[in-house]
Amino acid sequence: LIDSATDRTIALTNGCICCLLGDDLGVALAEVTAAAAELDHVLLEASGVANGVRLGAQIRAWPGFELRNTLTLVDVSRIRELVTDKYVGRHVLHQLQGADLLVLTRTDECSAIQLEDVCNWLQQHHDGPPPRNAGDVQWAELIAAPGLPRSAVQAADTLVSPAQATQHHPQLRSATYRQQLPVARARFDAWLTQVSGRIQRAKGWIEFAEQPGVHYLLQMVGDRVQLTRDETPRATGPALVVIAREIDALPDPFAD
Repeated sequence: LIDSATDRTIALTNGCICCLLGDDLGVALAEVTAAAAELDHVLLEASGVANGVRLGAQIRAWPGFELRNTLTLVDVSRIRELVTDKYVGRHVLHQLQGADLLVLTRTDECSAIQLEDVCNWLQQHHDGPPPRNAGDVQWAELIAAPGLPRSAVQAADTLVSPAQATQHHPQLRSATYRQQLPVARARFDAWLTQVSGRIQRAKGWIEFAEQPGVHYLLQMVGDRVQLTRDETPRATGPALVVIAREIDALPDPFAD
């Protein structure tokens, strides 16, 4: 179940724990518990489709752990679009409602007036403290005291019409693609174009045929793609985790 482990990092075989909350998370927590004497705090980072309330409840129920605070990162340039999305809108709204703190990202892509407007809108869907800029949040304040459990949060009416309710659409699933051989950059760019608009999230390391031995980190959210050279030594080979609705219909980015 554990793909690889370092002194401070555990990689799970199924990629995103938010999509498959099963034994993998329990195994990881057990491994962390075994190293408790060397640790002060544990930071759990879930993907953009995680159910924060359910995840928090599972952690609280695990012996030896106390959940302090949960954060939801809010992309201010896309949050309204996401909340009205017929596939993930209800889910994103639950993420806003279930967080102890909303942390704003991509604030440099909007004006001060637009940012204020988004913050006012967010406070209509979140009964906690006002949203904060990512650079203003300090680690010490996050671990100072346990956050308030939000498992009792009642989902407000979503902005998604009943005709678009998520139960009428395929659920989000994840898949891990492992790269056996370097892929041509042009071929990978063609794959990105082919899957544009069909996936919710993609993240992983890619090795291109033009630069053998060099890894690039891919971050893809919707149609937004960021590809950066990663100088960090890796214990495992390149791999890509993709989250999408119709995951079985997607082409393999590394297939011959």
